[in-house]
Amino acid sequence: MRLWLSPDDPAVDLDDLRLGPGDPVRLWSAAAEAPGDVPGHGHGHGDVDDPAALRGVLARRDGRRLVVIVDGDPPDHALGGPWNLDAEAPEATFDRGDRAIARVAAARGGSDLARLRDVLAGARVPHRGPPVPLAIVDRGLDDVQQAAVAAALETSEVALIHGPPGTGKTRTLVEVVRQLVARGERVLCAAASNAAVDNLGERLVAAGVPLVRLGHPARVAPALDDHTLDARIAADDGSTLARRWADEARSLRLRAAARAGRGAPATRPARCTPRPASWRATPAPSWPGSRPTSWPAPASSSPPAPAPTTRRSPTSPSTPSSSTRPPSRPTR
Repeated sequence: MRLWLSPDDPAVDLDDLRLGPGDPVRLWSAAAEAPGDVPGHGHGHGDVDDPAALRGVLARRDGRRLVVIVDGDPPDHALGGPWNLDAEAPEATFDRGDRAIARVAAARGGSDLARLRDVLAGARVPHRGPPVPLAIVDRGLDDVQQAAVAAALETSEVALIHGPPGTGKTRTLVEVVRQLVARGERVLCAAASNAAVDNLGERLVAAGVPLVRLGHPARVAPALDDHTLDARIAADDGSTLARRWADEARSLRLRAAARAGRGAPATRPARCTPRPASWRATPAPSWPGSRPTSWPAPASSSPPAPAPTTRRSPTSPSTPSSSTRPPSRPTR
């Protein structure tokens, strides 16, 4: 779900915010702190370490507002804020890395993972099969680049293509992927950074290779937005119907709460502390590819009105690694 946040205090300068697109953040309710609590160390949902705090990723900045993509949906009564915003340590990334290392270390000798581990560690020599017939698609590749393509297709475990910047390594990889896709195989392209994945993905799209860009939406290049899993899901008719039903269910819950005398909870005057700032949240529109044209102005010091009925966009959870997936097998 996308939340648009604006600071309650006009004196807050977003230029001083030491966060950028793709940085993990945590949102926790500022309204739940008890009087006299030290900000961030209160009780209940006013505590930054409370399990109910929302984790998300900062997507971008738009004037006096920030766009944060959160995991899951906040409670209905909390949509109006106020919230505190803190930087979040990327614990999930380190945890996944630790689990992957432990899995490789524990791989048994006869498994494919154990053989790959031994090849990468230099304990075994990679196996290279017989030459395969090649019909190079990119006629601009020179002899050395074509030889690299052949080596990548003939090697079973791992093939290394190396060279100084500007020597055509990415172009060679695009040819390897195109060859594998032409054989009907599935390819997983992964890299150590989102920028590297996006670079390869954009070239594959330009070459006409169908792909799905995996990864957190806040870390995907705009040129690949239409190729993300979120965009594919949002374009489906079933997704549109599901969003409409979710909006209707939210509206019914708010009406039922109002009739029972439990309308929006009382809120305190907005404030901003030196460490976490208070923010007001507004969900983003739910239709695919849309951008907001008008939104409520940042909340003033007067108590905010109850949260309106809103739409929300589906988001995909964070993935273990950034990757671009055309319909073929893992490349080497």
